[in-house]
Amino acid sequence: MISFEELSILASVKLYRFLNIKQRPFELFGFAAVVCFIAAFIPFENSLDINLHDTYFVIAARNFCFLGTIVFLFIWCAYLFANRFMLSVTLAWFHVITTLVPLAILLIITVTQDFSVTPPGRYYSFHEFEEKTPVNWNNIYAMLLIIILLSQIVPLINLIAGLIKKTFVKRHTQG
Repeated sequence: MISFEELSILASVKLYRFLNIKQRPFELFGFAAVVCFIAAFIPFENSLDINLHDTYFVIAARNFCFLGTIVFLFIWCAYLFANRFMLSVTLAWFHVITTLVPLAILLIITVTQDFSVTPPGRYYSFHEFEEKTPVNWNNIYAMLLIIILLSQIVPLINLIAGLIKKTFVKRHTQG
């Protein structure tokens, strides 16, 4: 009969093998999906406002969290299926970092910042208000989104290079 201590040690070893972050950094996408799903139920008052040319997009922070959950689960599942064909763990780490860090920054900015800029009252000088240039959040959002989108090419390169290497090695070992 197995004692409770032995069972807990066995379960923790199995969990460690399953969540081996050093060799399987894509497990962080699964963790991020769970965090985003939980964060979607926190009541947010803020929204993500994007102004592109003549179009104004407003996305609630809650919807942003649900979208993040779906995207992270998709990436996590794609890595689960294609992990054995990947060339390098370093490229996987690069993909994880360049995806999760800008998204975390974007989420933190969206949730914590107050984007309403009001001019001073009518008896104050407007000259001081005009001298201060507010931060252009649209440029920051665009830069973060470009980093995220460009980093999605990395797993494709990793997968294609891994498949080429496996077929090259397989051909040379067979004859």
